[in-house]
Amino acid sequence: MREWLKTFSENTFEHGWLSFLIVSAIILAAALTLSRFVRRMAKRREEMGKGRVSFAISLLQAVIYFLAALGILSQITPLNKVAGSLFASSGVVALIIGFASQEAVANLVSGIFITVFKPYEEGDVISVSGVTGTVETVSLRHTVIRTLANSRTIIPNSIMNSSTVENMTIID
Repeated sequence: MREWLKTFSENTFEHGWLSFLIVSAIILAAALTLSRFVRRMAKRREEMGKGRVSFAISLLQAVIYFLAALGILSQITPLNKVAGSLFASSGVVALIIGFASQEAVANLVSGIFITVFKPYEEGDVISVSGVTGTVETVSLRHTVIRTLANSRTIIPNSIMNSSTVENMTIID
């Protein structure tokens, strides 16, 4: 039995059990620390809304724990190639998700530009893409305009950023 355990240990863990346990403990401690940091930072962002904050926390924690599991799996010699394959395939999945969410990211980046450069603010009367009205809300994803006919129009920020916006409130 001892001979089998020694052979198993030598074939499974390249640098031995102790090294495996130390590296695994370091990886888990780093994952837990990063997860707590993400949770604290996300909770400070109250303007996102509770549902969005909890979703962002869950998503980031899942990514952190997935990477930690890959780090631990890569320490086990027979599973080293499996961990490498999982890591490479996760990159492909991230690329696919990136292309699929291209429009959402464009809206987000445009929302950041609108928030920083402030071509219009809430309460301004603007005209864009044939819609004229008062800006009710400017979020990172879209802008809500109350038209002269008292209807709400929601325009994605990527359109707001790429179209000509006439701000009738600002007078030079």
